[in-house]
Formats: sequence, structure tokens, C-alpha cells
Amino acid sequence: MSTPTPEVFTASPSNLFAGRNVTALVLDLPDSQLGRGPLAVWARISLYGHAPQQQVSRIGQPMLRPLFFRVPGPITEALNAGNPAEDRAEYSATVTATAATIARLAGIPDPVGHAAGVADAFLPDVLRYQPGQPAHFRPGGPDDTHRGDSPGGVANGRALTDDAFGTALHLLTGNPIAATTSPGSVRPGLPYLGAPDDSDLPPLADLRRGGRR
Repeated sequence: MSTPTPEVFTASPSNLFAGRNVTALVLDLPDSQLGRGPLAVWARISLYGHAPQQQVSRIGQPMLRPLFFRVPGPITEALNAGNPAEDRAEYSATVTATAATIARLAGIPDPVGHAAGVADAFLPDVLRYQPGQPAHFRPGGPDDTHRGDSPGGVANGRALTDDAFGTALHLLTGNPIAATTSPGSVRPGLPYLGAPDDSDLPPLADLRRGGRR
């Protein structure tokens, strides 16, 4: 079990990811090639080459797993091996139960209704995008009618500087209890991501092993 880190919720929180880099594959695809209708986008990772192809991970909503599923865990592994068409039938109960508990603790007047709206926003595990419209992350989609007290703006994809963590927590709890900012500048052209940080930091895997007991 990982060691709790309550200091990240203090007035001077620590940032485990500060100074770290990500590895990314960047595709430059103009909106004009995506058509006019709304899209539902998701990515998957499959093992292939030494055995029959096997899907081992997928993602659409960036905060679905850390907020509602134990990572790692058998339910999460089943989620990762599945596809979005099954998500609402298979996982609505899990998301709704967590959201209803948090709603009651937060004092939301209608925790059951709030939880149902949260499940509708997070499931299926896809990122919805309407070509030609400004990117703005919020769980749900351009045609989503569940607004709650989440940050304003129509849900549409995810811009590089969007606060996915704080936005998802705001929708779940009904309160702006957290916020994150983009750690680096965004370039105006390909590859868009900011220049890599040259900080000499230990691998996150080493920190995770050190925090177990």
C-alpha cells in the first residue's frame, strides 16, 4: 500500500511531477479532415508480435481511472481490456456509487441525481470533439446537458493547457477544491508540447517502490 501524502493538499502542496517529462507521439491532423459531425476519440495499447494481439490499456477520459477505480486492480484491468460500447452497462454502478458517496459528504442536495449526472459525463470512456470548435476539457461532450457546478464552457476535446485534474474534481464534488497549471509553455506549431526539462530526477517508479509498505 502506498504511503499517504496529505501534504499535497496543504497551502504549499508538493508536485511529484514538477520537472518531469512525458514521451508523446504527436499527430498534426487538420479539422478539415475530420468531417463535420461530433467525434468520440479513444486510444488503446495492445501487445502484438510475440503472441496473439491483446489489448492491455485504453483511455479517453483522463481522470476516469484515478477517481473511480483502484489502479492496479482486476476491475481496472477489465476496463482497460474492453471497449467504450460496454462502459455504461459494465461500470455505471461503480462510478455512481463513488459519486453518490462524495456528493453526500459534500452536502450536495440531490446526491443520487448528481451521481447519475457524473456517470453520464464520465462514461463511456471517450473524449468527445466537435471539429471547428475551440478545445475545452470537461467530462462529457458538446451535446452534454449535465453542467452541475463544474467550470464553464462546452466540453470539447482537451487543449494542452486545460486543467483536467481540477476540472474533473470540480464536477465530481461540486466544489473547486483543486487546480493544476501547465508546467511548461506550449509551442505555436508542431510538436506543440513545450521543450523538455533537463532536471536530473529519480524515476517515478523508484519513488513508488519507496512509498510502499
